[in-house]
Amino acid sequence: MKPLFLAFALLFSLQFYGQSFEMTSLVKEISQNGEIKGVVLDHEFENEPLVFATVEIKDTNLSTTTDLDGSFSFNLKPGNYTLIFSFTGYKTIEIPGIHISANKTSTCNQIMSALQLQPNLVVSQMK
Repeated sequence: MKPLFLAFALLFSLQFYGQSFEMTSLVKEISQNGEIKGVVLDHEFENEPLVFATVEIKDTNLSTTTDLDGSFSFNLKPGNYTLIFSFTGYKTIEIPGIHISANKTSTCNQIMSALQLQPNLVVSQMK
């Protein structure tokens, strides 16, 4: 009975050791990331926050929308990234060369302007 209990206790403790090792490596990887955050403002309304604007990281599947304060943030591995800001009826803006460093926060605030619509008038002559 003692050998069976000892074997069970050994297997049980190894399982927890393996899980704690994986969690430690995951926490270590996340702590080496950097952050980019910012605010998107609306030029048309005296730089009020632009709510629900889309902010994307080019060439990735990462995107988010701004919150009620126009704020956004990403947790990213160190490197250089391009941000794309878009909102229906507004000019899409692409900001290249944003550098992310480990354990640092970069800020990228953006003011967006509405598209200027050009009227397309067609004049026809009646005979």
